[in-house]
Amino acid sequence: MKNNKLIPSLVIALFITGLCITPFISDSLHADQVHWMKYDQALEKARSENKHILVNFTTSWCGWCKKMKATTYEDAVVLSSIDKDFVCAKVDGDSYDVVSLSDGDITEKGLTRQFGVTGYPTTWFLEPDGSHIAPAPGYVDATAMTYILDYVSFNLNELMPFSDYVARRKKLESVRPTAQLKPGMSEADVKSKWGEPQSVNKTDAEVIWDYDGHDGLVFVDGKLQSYRELDGAPKASKR
Repeated sequence: MKNNKLIPSLVIALFITGLCITPFISDSLHADQVHWMKYDQALEKARSENKHILVNFTTSWCGWCKKMKATTYEDAVVLSSIDKDFVCAKVDGDSYDVVSLSDGDITEKGLTRQFGVTGYPTTWFLEPDGSHIAPAPGYVDATAMTYILDYVSFNLNELMPFSDYVARRKKLESVRPTAQLKPGMSEADVKSKWGEPQSVNKTDAEVIWDYDGHDGLVFVDGKLQSYRELDGAPKASKR
């Protein structure tokens, strides 16, 4: 299991709806927008395409699963991110259908227990090699899902806890909402959103883009990390 200690649950810092009342949503109202695969097929595809894996643990009777299908998995931003960066698997927690894995066959019901799933829906995120990142238990709305998808696809689980990512992203969004900046973006992507910086300053660990003597963007290894107010801060030597 890889880096799971950083994010025991991806929804700790988010806004997940309570699960006291089960909504009724008919399956027939919404066709699947996501290309769901069997778990073993998704593992194979993810390895060959070097994509992360989203595993949707669900059941036929789960009302909140149907709500996620009708809302979160209908959202255009969510669908675009999934299509670009993820392979998706669906696992029925009540099913005795067999999944063939390298260490032997297992039913979907058994796989659900193996992942420690105790409620539905539960969404697990995996590395391209199948190692575990973390689960997001319960109903996840579209906004929360876009945060999680970006966090995982940018491999930021290797650098910071999810709660830190959420705080940094919200700060970036509040500074200039129309720019749609988010941690993990490349320097080229940031330039396309904010333009060229006024100056670029470098420390041993960071590169800081100064836009006006006040607004600064912090990069590590060419990837955006956070926003920093520069007033009164000592200038590092120019690169």
